[in-house]
Amino acid sequence: MENSNKEEYQLNESDENSEPVSDEEQGGTRILDYTDSEEEKNKKIYNSELLQLFQVSKIDKELLEIEEERGDLPAKIELLQEEIKNFEQIIVKNKQEILKLDSEKENLSKENKNAAKKIDRYDEEKFKVRSNKEYDEITRAIDHLYDQIDRNDTRNNEIEILKSNLTKEIEDTERNKAEIQEDLKEKKQLLDELNKETEMRELELKNKRVNIMARLDAGIVNLYERINKTYTGEAIAILRNENCSGCFNSIPPQKAIEIKMANQIFVCQTCGRILIDESIVPENHKV
Repeated sequence: MENSNKEEYQLNESDENSEPVSDEEQGGTRILDYTDSEEEKNKKIYNSELLQLFQVSKIDKELLEIEEERGDLPAKIELLQEEIKNFEQIIVKNKQEILKLDSEKENLSKENKNAAKKIDRYDEEKFKVRSNKEYDEITRAIDHLYDQIDRNDTRNNEIEILKSNLTKEIEDTERNKAEIQEDLKEKKQLLDELNKETEMRELELKNKRVNIMARLDAGIVNLYERINKTYTGEAIAILRNENCSGCFNSIPPQKAIEIKMANQIFVCQTCGRILIDESIVPENHKV
């Protein structure tokens, strides 16, 4: 069976001189009348196709098992990396906000210094006024400047509180980031160890898969890949006692006969898996 698996082959086209035994179709399949030699040749070709698809399904199943050994490590690593990125964005944003607050505080301090100078000047001018009106105007100007200084002082106090909160948030975020980075480092090391254990086998399986698929008809490959997206590693089901090993539903007798004849590739009408007759399955896979 292993030697037949390595044969070069191609899809067999229907003999132009062949005549249909019947126009009746079972499950969308027409049984053609071949000479014994042509029928055996056709069966041999399809058996080879199906057997190699069966081997691909076993490869896909083993690749899936390798992937499952990694568990959710790749997803967790990606999540941790995203968390670190978010932490870094928070830190950058808070630092930028602190710079803005420092700039605002500096401007307020300058305003207060200028206001204090004006107040000193106005205080000197009070003794030089010639009327009560001028005196009142200077007094109002001084009061206005004091109000401005009070507002600026209040804002400065608010800025200090905001800066303190932002600084604390940065410290907390940095600490959380460090913890996440440590967790990320451990998970990456674990994943690297798992990859080292499986990378040679995984590469071997992938190369073997590519080589097998390259020998198969494109239509069959497309069919298999489409089914394998739904049933990874389980795209092939075995016809055993007229039952599909994939979904355990029964296969109509006529359809089972056609599958055993191997004149073409059939899929289970219930689960959609490609059906392969038990007779061509290697003994070590007849579970």
